[in-house]
Amino acid sequence: MRYIMYGITCFVVTVLFLQMIVSMDARHARADELNQGVRMAVKTTLEAVREQKLKTAKDVESYFEQRMREQITSASDYRVEFLENKVEEGILSVKVEETFRYPNGKIGKIKEKQTAIIDYAVGEETP
Repeated sequence: MRYIMYGITCFVVTVLFLQMIVSMDARHARADELNQGVRMAVKTTLEAVREQKLKTAKDVESYFEQRMREQITSASDYRVEFLENKVEEGILSVKVEETFRYPNGKIGKIKEKQTAIIDYAVGEETP
């Protein structure tokens, strides 16, 4: 009887440990996806601003959100907050908060903040 209880206890501890590892892996995967997604969306948005495809701050916001939808493929909700959006000066600063579910059903949140500035002087050719 003692060995049966020992075996059951070891099994339960192993299952809980595996669940903890799966949850941590899910959080890291979401964090990496969000980080890369925001970085790529900011980069492509500023490239469009530099090529003068986007004229107003509203255009920049909608373009950025479209790029975010393309980059983030997981089934989660995210909220985009534009901290600074100055098209004329080439400044874009965003904060994205993603809400997702862990494999065990609990809700997790991840935040990512990116700021980028276009350096127009670098793009100009010098004699």
